[in-house]
Amino acid sequence: QNVVHKPHGIFLVTGPTGAGKASIFDAIVFALYGQVPGDRGEDLKGIRSLFALPETLTEVSLEFLVGGDQWRVKRSPAQDRPKKRGEGITPEGAKASLEQWVDGSWSEVTSATTPANARVKELVGLDAEQFSRVVLLPQGAFQKVLLAEKGEREGLLRALFASTGYKRAVDHLFREATDAKKQAEIFKD
Repeated sequence: QNVVHKPHGIFLVTGPTGAGKASIFDAIVFALYGQVPGDRGEDLKGIRSLFALPETLTEVSLEFLVGGDQWRVKRSPAQDRPKKRGEGITPEGAKASLEQWVDGSWSEVTSATTPANARVKELVGLDAEQFSRVVLLPQGAFQKVLLAEKGEREGLLRALFASTGYKRAVDHLFREATDAKKQAEIFKD
């Protein structure tokens, strides 16, 4: 049964080291973007459980809301599977599909990876790197921001959201404006 739930806006995933928090985040990012954040995403074959049987398909399905519309994205990484006939293994390519909940049932929007990637990016409004930085706060970073002194908080937020380049641009524009104002004063007299 599919029911649209009103989103609450923020979720906190907690637990001791090794409890599987990163696996949850990896599954969310992989479902949306077909990649895994950080160093863990260098080899997508590594996201398959070592305990999975060879015939078990590795896949993820994620439902999300955008502006009141309910969407479902399904993905599976490239993986090896047993041949359907005979013995041996055959490679299976990565797959993605995107569906929208319309009039009480799922309606397929696309079953191809590239259009699914583009549409998800358009719907979410962020690419994978931006989503990982903004939505999935690194472990411990949120607590540091909450506990930081006022003067320290700006630096932490700047590092967390990689906004140093923006600060340099603002500083440069401020200097340009100051110089222009000085030039205007010279010509005014």
